[in-house]
Amino acid sequence: MNYVAFEVGKTAPHPFWPSETVDGAKLLQDKDGGVFIVIYLNRPQTSEIKDCQKRNISIGCIEEPGGCSLYLLKFEKSNILLDLSQDPTRYPAEEKEERLKHWKETNLSNVP
Repeated sequence: MNYVAFEVGKTAPHPFWPSETVDGAKLLQDKDGGVFIVIYLNRPQTSEIKDCQKRNISIGCIEEPGGCSLYLLKFEKSNILLDLSQDPTRYPAEEKEERLKHWKETNLSNVP
């Protein structure tokens, strides 16, 4: 299993950074099947930082007929509501089946 280290005051490593996302959240999956919810806030206020550190997260889905879905991430009892995106094209095609297997077998995720 591989590990990714985060250090305070340092730029986050790939695949978490760089990101085109200004404010939002992404679902990322590592090669071992671990799922990460990465939250991006551009210049967060002190109260938003505290909310991210202390509040529970709720995730909801709005589904359209035909399969289109919008996932939303909300920090409970706060004003932080973010769209939650996942881009399956960022991963090599030959890993598709194994990654899908991990998605189906786990309901765990990490918030770095």
